[in-house]
Amino acid sequence: MKKFYLVLKILPILAVLIVLAYLVTPGDSEVILEKPWFGE
Repeated sequence: MKKFYLVLKILPILAVLIVLAYLVTPGDSEVILEKPWFGE
Protein backbone atom coordinates (compact mmCIF):
# COMPACT_ATOMS: atom_id res chain seq x y z
CA MET A 1 0.00 0.00 0.00
CA LYS A 2 2.94 2.34 0.57
CA LYS A 3 3.71 2.31 -3.16
CA PHE A 4 0.11 3.34 -3.87
CA TYR A 5 0.40 6.41 -1.63
CA LEU A 6 3.78 7.21 -3.14
CA VAL A 7 2.19 7.22 -6.61
CA LEU A 8 -0.59 9.52 -5.36
CA LYS A 9 2.08 11.97 -4.17
CA ILE A 10 4.07 11.79 -7.44
CA LEU A 11 1.16 12.07 -9.90
CA PRO A 12 0.23 15.70 -9.06
CA ILE A 13 3.89 16.71 -9.37
CA LEU A 14 4.14 15.04 -12.79
CA ALA A 15 0.91 16.72 -13.88
CA VAL A 16 2.28 20.15 -12.91
CA LEU A 17 5.55 19.50 -14.74
CA ILE A 18 3.68 18.41 -17.88
CA VAL A 19 1.49 21.52 -17.80
CA LEU A 20 4.51 23.79 -17.28
CA ALA A 21 6.38 22.12 -20.14
CA TYR A 22 3.29 22.51 -22.35
CA LEU A 23 2.95 26.22 -21.49
CA VAL A 24 6.68 26.94 -21.92
CA THR A 25 6.83 25.42 -25.41
CA PRO A 26 6.58 28.42 -27.82
CA GLY A 27 4.40 26.74 -30.45
CA ASP A 28 1.93 25.40 -27.91
CA SER A 29 1.79 28.65 -25.93
CA GLU A 30 0.86 30.55 -29.11
CA VAL A 31 -2.00 28.13 -29.72
CA ILE A 32 -3.15 28.54 -26.10
CA LEU A 33 -3.08 32.35 -26.37
CA GLU A 34 -5.28 32.17 -29.48
CA LYS A 35 -7.95 30.15 -27.67
CA PRO A 36 -11.06 32.21 -26.79
CA TRP A 37 -11.15 30.97 -23.18
CA PHE A 38 -7.70 32.44 -22.47
CA GLY A 39 -9.00 35.82 -21.31
CA GLU A 40 -9.41 38.85 -23.61
